[in-house]
Amino acid sequence: MMNKLINSGRVIAVSCEGNPVLAMLVVFGFYMFFNTALAHVETLIWGERFPHWFDVAIMFVFMAYMAMCVWFCARFQMGRGL
Repeated sequence: MMNKLINSGRVIAVSCEGNPVLAMLVVFGFYMFFNTALAHVETLIWGERFPHWFDVAIMFVFMAYMAMCVWFCARFQMGRGL
């Protein structure tokens, strides 16, 4: 599982050509898609969206993933390889 996350971070860094701002926007897009999909699933199953205390933990996971992608962008720009 961890190798898949690392490889996906490398792929994002390479596809963004080492641009950390673009990589952060890509991960932010993933985060927005995840929240939108979660809201739709809640609405379909329970009929309403309800507040989550776990959303903060999910946000921190996406922030850590964003930091990892930026780190891979820095390695890409320095030419150290991924």
